[in-house]
Amino acid sequence: MARISTKEISLAAAVLALSALLFWRLNTIAVTNLYVFVLTALAILSILWTSLLVISLGLIRSKVVSSLLIITIPLTLVVIGGWHIGVVGAAVILILILLTARARSKQEITNRIKYKTIQVFNLSTRLIFIGLIVCIAGLYMPAINSAFSSEEIVIPTQPIQIALKPFEQLLQNSIPNYSSKATIDQLMQGQLEQQLEGLPPGTVITPEQKEAALRDISKQIGQELSGKESITEVITNTINIQINKLAKQSPLVATLSAILIIILVARFISSLFVWPLLGIISLIIFIARKAGFIQIISSEEPTERLWL
Repeated sequence: MARISTKEISLAAAVLALSALLFWRLNTIAVTNLYVFVLTALAILSILWTSLLVISLGLIRSKVVSSLLIITIPLTLVVIGGWHIGVVGAAVILILILLTARARSKQEITNRIKYKTIQVFNLSTRLIFIGLIVCIAGLYMPAINSAFSSEEIVIPTQPIQIALKPFEQLLQNSIPNYSSKATIDQLMQGQLEQQLEGLPPGTVITPEQKEAALRDISKQIGQELSGKESITEVITNTINIQINKLAKQSPLVATLSAILIIILVARFISSLFVWPLLGIISLIIFIARKAGFIQIISSEEPTERLWL
């Protein structure tokens, strides 16, 4: 068994201390109290935790120390967050992420002929960032679950309007006079005018027929419509009704669905955060090399490796 160095122990201890501090702060701060100062402090702490964790998973050679790190960090999450199903689930996912990140980092460091920080730590940084989002979602899952059980969920109209943007051309081709800001009355008028084209000249649509059509639409979508609502508002209301119905019937399913969506979003936005994080990791490694804490060694083959 390889001798465990003081540097490895020190790095692992620093990461574990940061993990405890980060999870404790996330667990004790309510979402409603996330002011600019608090968010800034949490962001700095999260960046430092992610960077040092990525470096430690790649550089710690001792299997004992690395295994202790991979087990203790998720255990710390559970101890601080409690034995809630969301926290335990997040801890299990985090273990898998840490194992994968370590395997890929070690593979890159061992097999790469010439050491490059960005290439070595790219994937592991992406994985640990997703792991951070998983931890945050797990810690806030009890609060989310409670909100789903007792409070009404209201999704604003703007995100739905943005989500409909890619389908706007298709909707315009299918629905006469369609636009995201068009009212139900305007859409009905366009459809009625289209129907009149196939009827004998002089045929008119009476106000009573318009009211009957509006009542029919209201019955189909389960909302009482006045005709002044935009199509985006109607879609948003429909989504809110269905989400609240699911949340009241099964809060746990709704919560797990919300966390799954959060993880998928984190997967897609991770590329936006990876490059700044890699820049910070590169800076930390540069400073550590200048201080003599880390060094690049060359083997008999023309290979460069990062060494702790």
